[in-house]
Amino acid sequence: MRSLDLRSEVAWRGAVEVVDLGGTITPWRLPPARRDCFDAADLVTLCLGINVHGAATHSRRSLRPAVLGFLATVCDGHPDVPVQVISPLPTLRSADETNLHGLTLGEVRDAVEPSVQILRADGATQLELVPGPAIFDPTEPGVMHDRIHPSEVGYARIAERMTPYLSAAKEA
Repeated sequence: MRSLDLRSEVAWRGAVEVVDLGGTITPWRLPPARRDCFDAADLVTLCLGINVHGAATHSRRSLRPAVLGFLATVCDGHPDVPVQVISPLPTLRSADETNLHGLTLGEVRDAVEPSVQILRADGATQLELVPGPAIFDPTEPGVMHDRIHPSEVGYARIAERMTPYLSAAKEA
């Protein structure tokens, strides 16, 4: 069995060439980086929320404005590039479990998903919402490494379910 994470799994399936800028929340903190960090991209895919929830970087009051600002900046810098926004993937944590700001993962998802719709209605038609629960079900056998992180099987499942979204965006 091959050992792949999500980025490798997606690339292995031939859907896209992956350039990973993840593993950091720097783009949330450095506005100029948000505009320029995807300069040569043909497609931008952002998975927003799970690390924001875990690190408790935003409160209820600040989260939606931060998401709107981040997405608007990326779209302004790349008006002709499809931007896919994946809302938080579900985990095995309790739906009622809160972070240090009292936010549940569902509340984070409830801030991310409408933000995409708001910006689309305002003209950012290159935005596409990919609901996290549509591409990952943590209750499927063997897909979780622990209560939070997908296993290799889980990453393969996510990649399998993301591939049609990625392929459609490449063809658009």
